[in-house]
Parts: sequence; C-alpha cells; structure tokens
Amino acid sequence: MVFLSTFALFHLLGLAMNPLVPGVMTPMVYLGFLYLCALPATAQSSIAFTSAVGGNVAAAICSASASSSRRILITAVS
Repeated sequence: MVFLSTFALFHLLGLAMNPLVPGVMTPMVYLGFLYLCALPATAQSSIAFTSAVGGNVAAAICSASASSSRRILITAVS
C-alpha cells in the first residue's frame, strides 16, 4: 500500500488538481504542488510509521530508497 501510494497516488493527486487552475490557484502554485508530489519523502518517516504499526521494515527501507532515487531523477529531468 505504501509503495502504491508513493509511486501512483501522489502523482495522481497532483494531476487531479489541474481543474483548480486558474480558479482556485495560480499556475505557479499548481506547478509547486506538482513538484511537491514528485519530490522524495524522507526514509526515516516511512520506516518509523511502518515500524510503529508492526509492518515490514525491510520493505519500507527498499521502498523509501527506490522512491527517493526515482523522484530525484524525475525532478532533475523536469
């Protein structure tokens, strides 16, 4: 579930905000939200939350590492 939300949900939420432009937010604010959806999350929080609920910590570490690497590359390319 964490992996799916990191790699799909956050990106979809960013794209779903597009109808709010220009009525609710300016195009620059929307661009900021798109970058926010693509930037890496901290591995520490992912691991801490997973550990707190008794989840698979090893999978959380791998997911956070993959997420950070992927999002850094996406940010650099865009």
